[in-house]
Amino acid sequence: TFTPRAVWIFGVGHIIVKLCSVYNGLLIFSKYHDCDPVHSGLVQKNDQIFPYFVLEVAQKIPGLPGMFVVGFFSAALSSMSTLMNTLSGTIYDDFVKPHFSFSERTASNVIKTMVVTIGVICLLLVFVVEKLGSVFSLAISVSGVTSGTLLGIFFLGMFSPYINAKGAFWGAIISLGSMCFIAAGAQLEILDGNLKYPSLPLHYDGCDGFNSTGTANSTFYIDAAGHDNSAVPWVFRLGFMYYSLLGTIIAVLAGTVISYATGGQQKPISDRLLTPWVRSWYKSVRSVDDYEYKQPPQQMQVLLAVKDPAKIHK
Repeated sequence: TFTPRAVWIFGVGHIIVKLCSVYNGLLIFSKYHDCDPVHSGLVQKNDQIFPYFVLEVAQKIPGLPGMFVVGFFSAALSSMSTLMNTLSGTIYDDFVKPHFSFSERTASNVIKTMVVTIGVICLLLVFVVEKLGSVFSLAISVSGVTSGTLLGIFFLGMFSPYINAKGAFWGAIISLGSMCFIAAGAQLEILDGNLKYPSLPLHYDGCDGFNSTGTANSTFYIDAAGHDNSAVPWVFRLGFMYYSLLGTIIAVLAGTVISYATGGQQKPISDRLLTPWVRSWYKSVRSVDDYEYKQPPQQMQVLLAVKDPAKIHK
């Protein structure tokens, strides 16, 4: 009962956060629909539009811009600290603990050292990230590399009773490797200036000091106007929004082919592991008894304190 409730609470909260993000985007668009801050020189990148919007709108309210900056950095630092601690703990449990036997104090120092090392690496990567274009596109690209693979594996497990362990494993490896190659290649092309994603048409005729006689058309494309991406291989020109979809397709296809090539699923599986509509048409799913999924009842040991142990045998 707690798991469905937690999923529903998470889903409602996630939807609320997304709606707030969409609402903020609509507010920014309504504010700058006729004067793009990038073209007018107010900001240098699209990632700076939201902070500039807050500072411009809330500059007359004492303390509000400072509260925004504090909240922004607090949220970022809390998320970063959680991720670094989780990553260091995972690395220690998977790669260090099986091979070394440390005391609790030594293990704590090792994990702290890993956290500092990961933090330094993240700090150095800032100088690389700023040259890779928009932070939004980079974040979507990185998340799409892994999310598509995970979705493909879960899709195979829920909808296909023929998938075996080899197919799921190698399907995930092939999908993850392919998406890493595509995402890394695209980012290198962006870093070299060969690849630029086209922007939507924007206007600047509402900016202060705009001269209507200085231009015949106020609609233009930022950065990507007239840029030719034909020299870039087509696989790297794929939009970063499609990374999750492509990773899912590769994982499903590769996992299915490898599973059939290696003999498919030979062991009986529980019908509870499949979606209900798959159970209805796949009649050969053999239901596994519940005892295989339940832990045996633990026996309770009762200790009797008697003065004469010999009386127990009488």
